[in-house]
Amino acid sequence: MWEQRVIAVRYRRWNSDPVERVLAPLGLVLKSGLWYFVALPHPDTSGRGPRTFRAARVDEATGTGERFSRPDDFDLAAYWEEWSREFEAGLYTGTARVLLTPAGRDLLRATCPPALHGALDAAEPRPDGRLHAEVPFESLEQATAQFTQCGPDAEVLEPAELRQRVVERARATVRRYAE
Repeated sequence: MWEQRVIAVRYRRWNSDPVERVLAPLGLVLKSGLWYFVALPHPDTSGRGPRTFRAARVDEATGTGERFSRPDDFDLAAYWEEWSREFEAGLYTGTARVLLTPAGRDLLRATCPPALHGALDAAEPRPDGRLHAEVPFESLEQATAQFTQCGPDAEVLEPAELRQRVVERARATVRRYAE
């Protein structure tokens, strides 16, 4: 990377067989205990911007002997911030309409990813003291766990399937403690 050398990698994508790529590495990033590297596709591939790769998915990396010129205007920190924001936004497949007490909002803020904090900040107060929020979620399973942890400090209004799952989880918890 420091010497601006092109590498050939065999990379395992999460959803398919390994692929081979020729890359111009621009930087390394450590996030949540995982290493990522940012690279440009082969320097001969014009018009394609940087890509992000999880380092642990590289099965093999070898130098090609080629050198490349790092773009003068590339800012790794700025790239990573934008990429992370877009990546996290793409994870969320649905939105839950919920009513939260202030304690429920605080619990969600403490346990949910920072990408969701904006939805919690935008929660609208109601006359009964609860807050109406529209909270993105990754999957019904994840959202069920997320809102169940809040107990009575969160009420899911929509989607109906998520509301039903939270009700079922709450009933199962009551049954467990009633035994």
